[in-house]
Amino acid sequence: MSNTDLSREAVHLQARQLFLLNKIAEVPIPAGQSGDTFWEELNCIGFNPAQSRLEATVSIKQTTGYSGGQCTFGSTEYIRFFVDWGSGYVDAGLTSFSVFDVPETPPGPGIHHPLSYMVYILLDDAQHRRICLSPVLPKVKAILSWNSVPNTDPNQSIVYGNAKEAQIQLNPRPWLFIDFLQAQKIAIDMPLLKQFDLHQPIPEAADKTADFIQLQTSYTELKIPAHRSLYKVVYPALKPLAAPAAAVPGFQADYFKKMDFNWESLAAFLLQSQGNTDFEEVTCVGLNADRDTLGAVIHVKKQAGYSGGLCWAGSVEYVAFWADWNNNGSFDSYLGTAQVGVHDITGLSADGLYYCVSLPLDLASHLKACQTQNVVGIRAVLSWDIPPSTTNSNELNYWGNRLDVRVLLRALETIGGNIGFHYHDIGSVPLNQINNGYGFASPVITPFNNRPWGADIRIAGRFNNSGPAGTVDYRVEFCSFDSLNDADWQPVTLSQIFYLYNPGTGYYDNVVTQNTTDGWFHYLEDFSGGTVIDEYYAMLATWHTAAVPVQGSYYIRVIYTTDHTHATFVRTAAVNIIVNNHQYSVNSAFHNYMSGGATLDTAYDVDMIFNGAGGCISVTAGTSFAGLFRAVHTYFAEAQLYVLPANSGAILSSGGITTPPGGTLERDTTSLVFSGFPGEPWTMDTSKMAKCGYVLVLQPFERTIYSNDLDLPYTILSIGFAIV
Repeated sequence: MSNTDLSREAVHLQARQLFLLNKIAEVPIPAGQSGDTFWEELNCIGFNPAQSRLEATVSIKQTTGYSGGQCTFGSTEYIRFFVDWGSGYVDAGLTSFSVFDVPETPPGPGIHHPLSYMVYILLDDAQHRRICLSPVLPKVKAILSWNSVPNTDPNQSIVYGNAKEAQIQLNPRPWLFIDFLQAQKIAIDMPLLKQFDLHQPIPEAADKTADFIQLQTSYTELKIPAHRSLYKVVYPALKPLAAPAAAVPGFQADYFKKMDFNWESLAAFLLQSQGNTDFEEVTCVGLNADRDTLGAVIHVKKQAGYSGGLCWAGSVEYVAFWADWNNNGSFDSYLGTAQVGVHDITGLSADGLYYCVSLPLDLASHLKACQTQNVVGIRAVLSWDIPPSTTNSNELNYWGNRLDVRVLLRALETIGGNIGFHYHDIGSVPLNQINNGYGFASPVITPFNNRPWGADIRIAGRFNNSGPAGTVDYRVEFCSFDSLNDADWQPVTLSQIFYLYNPGTGYYDNVVTQNTTDGWFHYLEDFSGGTVIDEYYAMLATWHTAAVPVQGSYYIRVIYTTDHTHATFVRTAAVNIIVNNHQYSVNSAFHNYMSGGATLDTAYDVDMIFNGAGGCISVTAGTSFAGLFRAVHTYFAEAQLYVLPANSGAILSSGGITTPPGGTLERDTTSLVFSGFPGEPWTMDTSKMAKCGYVLVLQPFERTIYSNDLDLPYTILSIGFAIV
């Protein structure tokens, strides 16, 4: 590294340190610092329609600046996703991963950085799906932010991080009988049809492959090249493949012979060239270390050339993953192949569509203690419609490409025995971000740090070296203290639903319910065969804490065994989590309109008043309102005060903070034990407001993660008033 590079890194590091200090003591951040990607950068976004999985990949570029190595908590990269269903971006969910200082040291050729990471959320898209005649192609956006949780504003400015956008394709929903009738323009109000449930799904055809001759005729008109349209017919005859190619339905030899092609030229072209990315390209690869899962993003660039539209089977993009465990530059360990379906779709933007695939791994034999850095090379090989080689990582089929990255494996968690175990998450929080009972534990106090859990808490994890499904039995337990006495521990649930991957359909539609009398479940994931069978959430059990309700500090642990009598078992270390099921109580009575005014009611967590108001609350333009608000909670996050409609012109003030006209006033938490505002004054300057009716809204947030949702829960209290 040159002196210039060292000087540049020192400047960046000083600015990064000031950013951390600003979180604690409001130390000024250097002017103009925004969107800095020197340290980390969000590279790609992709979507898997069959799995409703929205992925993003992030590059970690530097060796230091991440608050410590793997034996520390490091720091956190947050990614918030947004989706535009047609009326602008809305929040789709938040996720995160831990990052660490990783030096550029041997073993291995070259340098380790950038390190590639992958994160994902499950997109709730069911209500937006349409039948296959109407493709749904929303835009998505992801915002990366280091050590600071991005809010729900899709246009926000980020100090460390960046944003990316992409267009994706949703899976079509099944046809209903009413869809068929409407497509055929048959009146649905006929007396005969009223006897039937028209919203029943129509069974799908067993074979949805587009007719070969019709497809070729269409592709000729669209000027799709012959080495694309005839690829699956010609290429298997010219080259030995990793797997036998499937037959092409509708293919007729006589028609094939009549086609006006230079067959010798076509054959030579396909054999001499490799790695064509005109139609698709794998652009990013990363590892989700918390979940031992690789992911890749595929850029589909054209509107046609993918073997039919959404009403047909289309074609498949395959990605084979390889590892270089020895760091010798040779990717000689085949990990598995993932796939995603693609189709001909019109109406795309010039940038095309972005898809993703993922492959869960069993990394038990490759993990190391945190004192030993564990960077390995990963290669992804993309192949369109013909599976890639499983024996040679250097081999490319004609359509596709390969991409090499470096990833950091998670540190070994030593428990004992030949079967390993690690948590994927507890209530959406990775284990290495749980401390002192809180999720996203941090000495930096923000509304999104130091969070308890509530309602339905997912305990997700994976066993390594577990053998075929059913080999391992396990039980997830809770206790009010970390007891050495097994009798003090209780199962979190006696019944659990699992969503397992079905290789026959490509969906997680193998739904298995296990009912028990003692909380012992069979572990159903299977990494022992050629095809990985994993659970959609890596689900172990759900702790339903709201019904009782559970409140306070508890411990979670997993016990597991291959002894189906459960007489002997391995205990994991207990994890302390704080459970809260007290949500804001709101005074929704119209006490502000009663004669004689009102006072804050301390029987409620949330209340608000206009001082001295009684009956109709109104003033002439230019007169100021004043009042009090109350927002208290053990796990208080922040309170917002604003006036609707959004362009009201109201100027709000409280606690030394004054908003611009029509702005939102925010009052945040100031310490871990800060419980909010029991009776906080506010004022409203109405000089910029027109004569009209308005609503003053108090929106307090708290920090509890209810039912695995990382967005801050909130409630709303509104009071109407008028400017006359």
